[in-house]
Amino acid sequence: MVLLGHFFISYHTYPGSARALAIAFPISQLGVEFFFVISGFLITTLLLKERVTTQSISLKKFYIRRFFRIIPVAYLYLTLVLFANAALNLHFNYWLLFVSFLFLRNFFLHAEGVNNIAAHYWSLSVEEQFYLLFPVMIKRYFSFYIFLLFSIITLSVLSDPFVLLAKPKGEIVTVGLIFIRQFQSIAVGSLCSIYLFKYPEHKIQPIPRKSLISATLFVVILASCVFRTNEPQAVTLFQSILFSALMILNLQGEKSLSFRLLNNRWIRFIGVLSYSLYIWQQPLTLNQTFINKLRFFKPYQNNLPVHLCISVVSLILLCLVSALSYFCYEQRFLVLKRRFSAETLG
Repeated sequence: MVLLGHFFISYHTYPGSARALAIAFPISQLGVEFFFVISGFLITTLLLKERVTTQSISLKKFYIRRFFRIIPVAYLYLTLVLFANAALNLHFNYWLLFVSFLFLRNFFLHAEGVNNIAAHYWSLSVEEQFYLLFPVMIKRYFSFYIFLLFSIITLSVLSDPFVLLAKPKGEIVTVGLIFIRQFQSIAVGSLCSIYLFKYPEHKIQPIPRKSLISATLFVVILASCVFRTNEPQAVTLFQSILFSALMILNLQGEKSLSFRLLNNRWIRFIGVLSYSLYIWQQPLTLNQTFINKLRFFKPYQNNLPVHLCISVVSLILLCLVSALSYFCYEQRFLVLKRRFSAETLG
C-alpha cells in the first residue's frame, strides 16, 4: 500500500492529478498505520510470551535483537545517501539526514526545505522510540503501561481540533500532540495483544464465514479513507481497530480462504522482504520528480507511457535491491540476532 501510494504521488506533475493524489496519500498513510498496528501487536506478544515462559523479560537481549534487525540496513541506506550526496552534489538536507540517523525524523515532518530521500524514516523513528521506551514499562509497570496506551488513544482523538487550530503556528503543545498521535495505532496493536493474553480463548474461537467477514472489514477500512481529510485521529482509530479485528480473525483457521491467502508462500516472501522494501523504496518510488529534471528526459516530461515504463523498471529494481540487501547483507546480522533470542521467542 505504501509503494502503491508513493508511485501515485510521484505523478503529481500531471495536469488534473489532484484527485489521484487525494486517493494515493491516504492509502499510503493507511499502509503505515497497518505497519504500526502489526508492530505494536507483535512486539507486545513477544515480550509477554517471554514473561510467561521465563517469568521475566530480558531488556538487554530485546534491545540487542532490535539493533541487529533494524540498524544495519537503516544505517547502510543513509550512509549510501551521504556518499551519493557528496559525489553527485544532490543538495540533500544534511540536518534531516542527521536526525534520521538518530531516529528523530518524526519531529521534523513539516520541516522547511525538506527532501524526500529519507522522509520515510519518520515511521522508523516512531518504531525505534516505541522499542526504546515501551518494553521497560511492560516489564516493570504493566498496569501503568495499559493506562498509558488508553491515554495515548484518548489524547490522540481529542487532539484533532487543537492540532488543526494551532498547527500553522507551530506551538510546542502542538508538536507534543502530534508526537502522541503517532503512537495511536501502535497502542491499538499492543492492547490487542494484551487482550488476547487475557482472553486467549477468543483467538481460537471458530467463526463462520471468516473470509467474507475479513473481506468486508478490509473494504470498510479502504472506504473510510475518504474521511481522512486533515488526518482525523478518530478515523485512524476506527481503521486501526478494524485492522486489529482482521488480524485476530486470521491468526487461526487454516481452512479459510483469507488465512490461506495471507499465508501463501509469495505473500510470506513479501513479508520477509517488507522491511528491506520499505528502506530502499524512497528513491525508486518517488523518482519521477528527479527524472523530470534530467536533461535527457526533458522531451518526455509528463509523457505517460514513458513514465509508466520507468515505474515498472523502478519496481523491478526495488525488488532486486531489496532481495540482495536481505539475503547478502541483512541475514548476516539476523544470525547474530538469533543468538540473543529468548529461547525460541523473537
